[in-house]
Amino acid sequence: LVTVRLSAFPIDTLEFDMVFSVVSTVYWSMDFAMSFLVGFHSGDSIEMRPQKTAANYASTWMIIDIAMLTVDVVQLAMLEDEAADNATVGRAIRGVRLSRYLRIIRLIRLFRVVKVQFLVKSLHLVSQLLGSSEYVTMSFSLAQNLTALLLVNHMFACTFYYLGSLSEDRGSHSWIRESQLDQEGVSWEYAYVTSLHWSLTQFTPASVDIHPTNLPERLFAVVVILFAMITFSSFVSSITNLMTHLRSLRNVESKMFSKLEHFLQHHSVSFSTSYRIRGYLERLVIEQRTSPVEKDVELLSLLSEPLLIELHHELHSPVITAHPFLKEYQALNLIAAQKICHSAVQELFFSKSDTVFTPGEFAKQMFFPVKGSLEYKPETVDDIIDNVTTGQWIAEMSLWCHWNYRGILRAKVECNLFLLDAYSFHQVIMHSKQGQWEAANYALERVAKLNEVGRSLWTDIDDCM
Repeated sequence: LVTVRLSAFPIDTLEFDMVFSVVSTVYWSMDFAMSFLVGFHSGDSIEMRPQKTAANYASTWMIIDIAMLTVDVVQLAMLEDEAADNATVGRAIRGVRLSRYLRIIRLIRLFRVVKVQFLVKSLHLVSQLLGSSEYVTMSFSLAQNLTALLLVNHMFACTFYYLGSLSEDRGSHSWIRESQLDQEGVSWEYAYVTSLHWSLTQFTPASVDIHPTNLPERLFAVVVILFAMITFSSFVSSITNLMTHLRSLRNVESKMFSKLEHFLQHHSVSFSTSYRIRGYLERLVIEQRTSPVEKDVELLSLLSEPLLIELHHELHSPVITAHPFLKEYQALNLIAAQKICHSAVQELFFSKSDTVFTPGEFAKQMFFPVKGSLEYKPETVDDIIDNVTTGQWIAEMSLWCHWNYRGILRAKVECNLFLLDAYSFHQVIMHSKQGQWEAANYALERVAKLNEVGRSLWTDIDDCM
């Protein structure tokens, strides 16, 4: 779409085509290799096994991609052959023939436009899967619309110049002669930018001192204006909707923080507490833009319970299976492990210096840090402070016996924790026969190990027992 249209301009296309051909061949060769590993939908799941993805690619795009890569290699070889030719008459005739073949090859390569559409959709999907914020997603949509608009204007600009050059060849008056673009010293870059300027003004209320001077140019200008009336109005509408949505997001946040300020002032909350509350909520709002929580996604409430159980398992399992027993239990009874992730795990957020629990409190949960770090200070030792981060767990004994917290756990920075509720955990274990024996044996081992340690050394950190 780029190089074919630029051939309308008085440009030495050999070097230009060589660069684009090398870049295109390298890119599509990498795309060919990576396509063997691209997953695909199989029923309700995504198939990612290499042998399956390779077989799927072989039955869909592979033949077309091989043909296109062959075309790329042939074009590159022909361009190199043409570059090696001297200015002899025989080789000049041969060069003319090569140019004809190259035009055919370029037209064949336009079939790649179909695959580019799939690539754009894939990029949009990847931006969502990587946890991009709504701002990033809308910015991607805006960039996509702008790129499409520029591509359309590029095609119109090249076509408009081509019509003018045809009139010049016939000796007729044209917009090129009217704009003095046929004078010596006028570069093809300036001619292209001038044509692009004219094309863009047909889509906007702007003006330019270029006008059609014959019937073909005038007819083409009418077609462009009719096309622009539809395209530009829809483009402006989409941009307006995106910007309105962005403003509404900011307005909602502004109203929430305005209510917060009114509440803090009305109840005469101290400056230090107000400062901590504002700081925590500002950071939480920013984080939720990039990592929205479940309750903020209204559509998730429409999911069936089996799908919701599967979703919660994928969200929670990678964290809680850092514990050896929970990892082993999941291997023994996947269905029960999914139910544990669904009904027994919840996520809580803590601000800097927040106290999670204190000594003597009855333990009802086991804690798994997801993000951030905490500090744990045992009740019986004054000079020992343990740092607790992702991959560790606290208060495991709350699952296996009546347990009171043996120290104080405090957030060092803003952090997220998964809480495994002991009662809900027991309910799932008791209603699932498979794995009950292993759970009971593990509980007896943990309690026995605990009893071997002096009560004064009991802590909520597993490594200390």
